Amino acid sequence: MYTVLWIDDEHSNNLGLKSKAYRLGLDLTKSSFDNYENGIEWLKRNLQDCAAVILDVHCKENKNAAANVTSFSNNLLDVASLCKENNIPWFVLTAGSSRTEEFKYIEKFQLNFRLEWASKVYYTKDADEDILFEDIQNAISSNPRRQLEKKYSEILGFIGNSEREKLLRVMISIAEGDTRNTSCMNDMRQVLEWLTIYLANYGFLPRGSELSDMRHYMVLLNDVGLDEIIPKYIRYTVQACENATQEGSHNGIKDGIQVTKAIGMGRAPYLIESTLNNVLTILHWAMLLPTEEKEKNEILKSIKPHVAREEGGLQYNQDYNFYYVNDCKINSPSYRGDLSEAVGRRTIVYKKVLNKRNN
Repeated sequence: MYTVLWIDDEHSNNLGLKSKAYRLGLDLTKSSFDNYENGIEWLKRNLQDCAAVILDVHCKENKNAAANVTSFSNNLLDVASLCKENNIPWFVLTAGSSRTEEFKYIEKFQLNFRLEWASKVYYTKDADEDILFEDIQNAISSNPRRQLEKKYSEILGFIGNSEREKLLRVMISIAEGDTRNTSCMNDMRQVLEWLTIYLANYGFLPRGSELSDMRHYMVLLNDVGLDEIIPKYIRYTVQACENATQEGSHNGIKDGIQVTKAIGMGRAPYLIESTLNNVLTILHWAMLLPTEEKEKNEILKSIKPHVAREEGGLQYNQDYNFYYVNDCKINSPSYRGDLSEAVGRRTIVYKKVLNKRNN
């Protein structure tokens, strides 16, 4: 289902058109306005979710104004500019009345705009509605962003709005064949950082965990036999993503290979796409974690003995030497510094030590 903005002062009297559009996968039910002011305000807030725009020529400037063609002329450039910047197709639907003033302006409009996605410069209600909806569907289907939104709707709906845009940028870059876009690795790193916070809130990770900690805890929980919760493929995928995105974001060097440089020079033409697939694999796993309280508590019950929580004061995990002082985790049993120095520090370090059960 695609959201379509409709600005028409008589939209509330045309439920038939909305119903017809809805049956074709075009939702106008919550995005119809009887004036340009409110319609444009909605468009500015929903640029990423709006798949197309339908405009009325004889409409109201604002909710208190009378309908006239000047509302169309006064706001057309704003709407057209917003749509162009965000690759949103827009269409003109008129009542097809005998108002001379309206048709004179439509003639002027026809001379100034060429809508390559539309088969008609303007459409007439009733007579052209089927043609209009077909043109809207064709315009949406030829838009790479909309295709990707449909294909990955579940995962894109799972992550935050900002992360959604970052992931779509990467997807679009790949779809367009841009294998040298070095910013993609930073975008994916930020998506994984969002996931780290999500997993910490879920209970998988201690508060204040960072991206590198997610990898370490995946190793820990997998090694203690929690394969059903965190499969090995997730452990390996997280490790690969963390290495690639961290180095790709910070121009880091590992094993003599500079990730950013390799991507930028075309030496790693498949690295962005393979990393994206790994990120999607991790997000899909996280998305399927139960959110129902009983099932979630069962998982956290299995994890709790291995992931200590920082509740204040010095704590340690029974199986692994993790020492906690408030929000700081000190991992080394040979640590000789004053533990008070760690209080309040956000940095979390990790070092797996031999499980005492194997001693």
